[in-house]
Amino acid sequence: GALRPSFTGPHGPWSTSWAPGGGAGSQRGRMARRTALTGALLGVLGAWAAAPGGGTVCDAGTGTCSWLTVTVHENGKATGGVNATLDREECSAAQDVGELLSPVIGCGSADAPCKVFSEVATRLTTCGDLFNGQRVYLVEARRHFIFPAHEVGSRLHLTHLPLPTGEPIELEVVSDSPRVFRVYNFFTEAEADALVQTALGITEDSHRLKRSSTGATGYNVDTKRTSENAFDTNSEVAMQLKRRCFDMLGISPYDETYADGLQVLRYNASKAYISHLDWIDPVPDTDHDWNSGGNGTNRFATVLLYLTDVDEGGETVFPNARPVADHPYPDYVGLSRRDAMGKLDSAGLLTELPKPGWERGMAADCRTKLSIRPQKAMAVLFYSQQPSGEVDRMSLHGGCPVLKGTKWAANLWVWNGPRQGFLKKNADGTTSSSVPTPISATFEALDVTGTTLYYEDTPWGELKPGERFHVNTYEGHKWNVRKGSAILQTWVVTDRPSQRFVLTKEQVRPELW
Repeated sequence: GALRPSFTGPHGPWSTSWAPGGGAGSQRGRMARRTALTGALLGVLGAWAAAPGGGTVCDAGTGTCSWLTVTVHENGKATGGVNATLDREECSAAQDVGELLSPVIGCGSADAPCKVFSEVATRLTTCGDLFNGQRVYLVEARRHFIFPAHEVGSRLHLTHLPLPTGEPIELEVVSDSPRVFRVYNFFTEAEADALVQTALGITEDSHRLKRSSTGATGYNVDTKRTSENAFDTNSEVAMQLKRRCFDMLGISPYDETYADGLQVLRYNASKAYISHLDWIDPVPDTDHDWNSGGNGTNRFATVLLYLTDVDEGGETVFPNARPVADHPYPDYVGLSRRDAMGKLDSAGLLTELPKPGWERGMAADCRTKLSIRPQKAMAVLFYSQQPSGEVDRMSLHGGCPVLKGTKWAANLWVWNGPRQGFLKKNADGTTSSSVPTPISATFEALDVTGTTLYYEDTPWGELKPGERFHVNTYEGHKWNVRKGSAILQTWVVTDRPSQRFVLTKEQVRPELW
C-alpha cells in the first residue's frame, strides 16, 4: 500500500490505483522492441486488462501475461503518451526504471537516460514505484519536471506532502500556455500574516521594505514598478515555504543556491508592476551563463503567494494570453482596451490612478486578458522555461494596479540550477560552480540570560545558557546577539570550517547582564 494520487477533471474524477510492486530494471534494446509490439497489441486488440487483485496485465486473447503497463509522456505533456509494458525479467536488470522507459519516446541517451516522474512530481526509480495504468513523465537528466496542464479547471492533488493545513495541495489548471496553476492549501493564513510582520520588522538596508527595484544587478528604480518589497531570507516561515516549494516542484534535495530569497511585496492603492518576464535576459559584463536552454541557469518557475485579500484590482495578469472560462470579469471579455477603460472609469474604479498614465491601460488589460484575482492564502505557480530549458515568452506577466485597498504578496523564484553568483561561465564556454563552502558554526550563551541570536537583523531564536545553536553559515556572515534593542555582541564568520561563538558576562556591560 502506498500513495493514491488523484486527478479531478471538469467532467468527473479520474484516479489512479497502486498495484503490488515487484523488482526493478531491464534491457534497453529489448524494451524498445517490446514496447513497439505492446503498442500495436494495445491499439489493435484493445484486449489488455488488469487481472483481478494485482498488477499483472494479460492479453485476453492469448493468455500471455506481463507485469504492468504504463503510459509514457514527454515532460509537461498531458497528451500523446505511448504505452509500454514491463515484465519481471526486464525489471530485474536495470538500475533505474528510466533505462527501460527512455527508448519508448527517444528521451536522453544510453549514457544519460531520462528521469521518470509521476504526475504529482515524485521521482520513480524502480518498477516497484509504478502501478498498472499509470501515467509517467520522462525528464532529461539536466532538466526539471514540469506539471502537465490538463483541461482548464482540472485539479491535481498532491497527497504525499505533509502540510500545516492538513489538506493536500491542489493544483488547478488555469492555462497551458503560459503554464499557470492556482495552488490551494499550500500555506496558511497564519504563515501569510507572519511573512507580513517579518517584512515590516526588517531594518537591514539591503533587505528592508522599500521601493522595488528591477534588473539583475544593483538597485535600479523603475517608474513602471511602483510597489515596495523586502527580502526575507532566513525567517523560520520563509525557510519552511522555500523548502515546500522545492518539494511541490519535485526538486530534491533542497538547494539554497537554486532560489532567490523570498520577496515580500506591498502594493498600496494605485501601485503596480508593468508586465515583465521573471526569466532574466542575459546581462552583459557578467560571468554568469544565463542560457538555460544550454548549460546555463536562469529562473525556472515562480511561486506567488497572496498574503491578503484585495478590495479591487491587484490581479496577476498574463497579457499575451486570452481569458479562460472562469475569468473573474466575464462582462469585460471581448472589450477593447479603450472600452474597458471607459467601463472602469464609469464605475469609479480609476480615481486613484494617474491621468494620463500607463496604469490605466494596464488596469483595462487586467480585466480583458488572462488574470487571477488575489485571495489570501492562495498561491499561483507558473513556469518561465519550456521543458527544453528555453525561455517561455508567454510567461510575460504583471502586477495589476490596486484600485482599492492594499495588496500584500510574496514570491519565490526557483532556478534550474545555481543562481547568479554561484555558477561561473568560463572563457572556453564551459561552466563551473562557484558555490561557497558552508561553515559549521555553534552559538551559545555561557552565563547571560534574556538574549536573542540574530542573523544580521533577522531573529534566529532565544540564546539560553546551556543550549546551543548549530548553524550552516558562510564566510562574511554577520551574527548579532541582542537584549531588547541593545546589541551585546557581533560575530563575523571567517573561513575556518568549524567555528564556535560563546557569549559571556565579560563581553557585556554589567547593566545588561
